[in-house]
Amino acid sequence: QEPIPHFVNITFNDEGIPHNPFQCLISPTQEIATAVARSPRREDTRATQARGDGLKQAVLNSKAVFDIDTMGADNPPVVVISDPYSGQVSPIMTESRPGLYRVEYRPTKLGTHSIDITVGEKTIPSSPFKCEVFDPQSVRV
Repeated sequence: QEPIPHFVNITFNDEGIPHNPFQCLISPTQEIATAVARSPRREDTRATQARGDGLKQAVLNSKAVFDIDTMGADNPPVVVISDPYSGQVSPIMTESRPGLYRVEYRPTKLGTHSIDITVGEKTIPSSPFKCEVFDPQSVRV
């Protein structure tokens, strides 16, 4: 039988290490003892990950944050955030290290916001994200 490729993501303190994911060839026999460690094709957006509370919920008029790891893609991500009334929220994106981006935004409208993330004009997995913006000041007990 032929070896089957698998990808392994390694993280430290919830952050991916450089050159993630690693490809390992899994074989039913012990003939192939070496694993080939390489990143997936740079244009492959399936490996790109976005994570953080700012993708799920945010507080009205407060900073919300999430991170995007492009896993070494050549192109930086493009983030478009839309409020429930078809308005745009301007994100601020900074590259904290090659391929890892921190995105901050401040929602000014209540309701479900849509966060669309693309890399190289291709949508990443799970995008668009739905983020619920709420106002803790309006809660009455």
